[in-house]
Amino acid sequence: MPKGQQKIGLWAGLGDGRAAHGLLGRYLAPAWPGRGSGGTPPQGGVYRSLPCAHPPFRIDGNFGVTAAIAEMPPQSHLVRDGAPLVELLPALPPRWPGGRVAGPRARGGITVEELVWADGSVGAATPAATADTTVGIRRRDGDGTGRLRRLTLTAGQRATVT
Repeated sequence: MPKGQQKIGLWAGLGDGRAAHGLLGRYLAPAWPGRGSGGTPPQGGVYRSLPCAHPPFRIDGNFGVTAAIAEMPPQSHLVRDGAPLVELLPALPPRWPGGRVAGPRARGGITVEELVWADGSVGAATPAATADTTVGIRRRDGDGTGRLRRLTLTAGQRATVT
């Protein structure tokens, strides 16, 4: 994966939404003719139809950025007390104070059917189990305080976390 896209994912995984968003802005810079000096081909950015322009063209650049963006609202890399931990808004960029995502998958057989936030804090989340599971759901408020809730769900069951 080109260096910029890899760094976006690394910063998101480390919980630094500000750094990830800053690199995302650099990645999304236009790369059409006229940007380079003297007609040289672009050395980064994206073309108008959004494929990666980092030489040589590599589809993993496109997929890498998409994966990095998906790491910002929910993540599920950790295990706590033997259960996968789903973190809500672990790498939220300050420029995304409010928003909504629907459908991200998480470890432990969980689909986050909906995650809504405002002022940098979780408003509500709806995790749904695709299999019988126990998971931890951790959310952080805009002031940095965290709350952890352990859920045991059967296949098809949903919960609401506020």
